[in-house]
Amino acid sequence: MRAKPVRDRLVALLRNTNATTTRQVLLQWSLREVRDAIMLVPPSDQTRVLRVLPARAVAAVFELLPTPAQRALLSLLPQDEAAVWLNDLAPDDRTLFLSSPVLATH
Repeated sequence: MRAKPVRDRLVALLRNTNATTTRQVLLQWSLREVRDAIMLVPPSDQTRVLRVLPARAVAAVFELLPTPAQRALLSLLPQDEAAVWLNDLAPDDRTLFLSSPVLATH
């Protein structure tokens, strides 16, 4: 997929369709395509995308994201929702994520 058309399609989905339709369209994409697409939109839209997906898909896409993107997304969520996302990760991935150093941003 090319970046601008994918970003535009994702933004249009988020702005012009309901969550069910957005979920149905995104579930037709590969997990890597969803990951690539959400990396093209602002973090607030990234969380909206992940929130419409089933839990297993959220965990799978989240695991494909770079650690800084994972941390940015989790920082936007209420603590209880972030905990659910982390609990849905594979145990090894969750351990790796939680043991990785927090990257400083300046």
